[in-house]
Amino acid sequence: MRLTASRLHLADRCPASCALPTAADWADSDAAAAGTGRHAYLSALAATGSREAALATVPDGAPWRAPCEAIDTEALLAGVARIEHDLAHSYDPRRDTASPIVVDAHRAYELDDTQIPGTLDWLVTRLDGSVEVVDFKGEMPVTPAASNLQLALYALQAARSRGLDEVGVAICYVRADGTLRWDRALLDVFALACAAARIRDVWGRVTAARALRAGGGDPSVRVGDHCTYCPALRRCPAHVALARELVAQGERPVDDVTRELASLSDAQAGEAYERLERLQAILDACRASLRVRVMRGDLPLPDGRVLRAVESAPRSLVVSKALPVLRSRVGDRADALVRQSLDAGVVGQLVRELHPGKGQRKHEEALWAELEAAGAVKTGSVTSLRRVAT
Repeated sequence: MRLTASRLHLADRCPASCALPTAADWADSDAAAAGTGRHAYLSALAATGSREAALATVPDGAPWRAPCEAIDTEALLAGVARIEHDLAHSYDPRRDTASPIVVDAHRAYELDDTQIPGTLDWLVTRLDGSVEVVDFKGEMPVTPAASNLQLALYALQAARSRGLDEVGVAICYVRADGTLRWDRALLDVFALACAAARIRDVWGRVTAARALRAGGGDPSVRVGDHCTYCPALRRCPAHVALARELVAQGERPVDDVTRELASLSDAQAGEAYERLERLQAILDACRASLRVRVMRGDLPLPDGRVLRAVESAPRSLVVSKALPVLRSRVGDRADALVRQSLDAGVVGQLVRELHPGKGQRKHEEALWAELEAAGAVKTGSVTSLRRVAT
């Protein structure tokens, strides 16, 4: 697996991931398709500066059209002098140098292993002359901008190829409702030097893992949350062993397994939980792989039936257009059928708009108190499992 900007975090956690062969049959997810569509929209916006021209690139029926339409493009483009988008560079970690490269639409990089390629979303030059790398993400949180290795590489690529002493880095989360959440940091000359050292260290450990495997050895793998989207997951020795164990355990009666679990000590149960999460990653990967095969044709099942891909077209209602029709049939009863909801996140969003700067927590607490006094707040109880330090 090639070491790229987007894989630096994975390689830092498990250098062996870049030495193992990758699986070729990963299924495209709806989230990935939405991310690709959102990226195309934002690239068009950067290229044209026009919301209308950018929206013309988004199909009418695409699930990501609504979030794109809701993005406040005026705020996004405020204070911007120039935007360069989809800039590809290669970075040499040994020499701490960078140079532009040309890649195809699929970001296929034809470089040797001494180079780390990456394609940044936006490189923004603001009216005050400052330069900022912007990486757009969905709603799933990633490593903060100040310590994000992917952004650090983009910043180094910009700094070394253009002679800059400092580069801003920003993660812009695009929520499902089109609102944006920013995480920003400034990498000065010292921070850039530290980033270069971190990336050189990752590259060195990856190189060592590749050399070990090329010589017939087995580089040690590290299992963790980073495994979930690893392209080498299905060829990973640790996960292959888990998969075999899963198959073996699947032949055992459920009552036997539950009795064993009940007899575990707390420490053993904690270890079992970690193993269960890794097994779940294997299950998810297997399900995605089999789904691809089913899409190509029926799979025979042991009971004589077949597993077949069946296309359906679920329907939903546009409330503003459906209500007049329903009211004409059942009157005001139609209004009682409408389920209205507001995301609690809008409270913080409005506070940030109304009270920029310090003291936002106080204003947010006051707004929540006002909503509670009006009976507008519903409180539920949710229990989740989290890893916390003791």
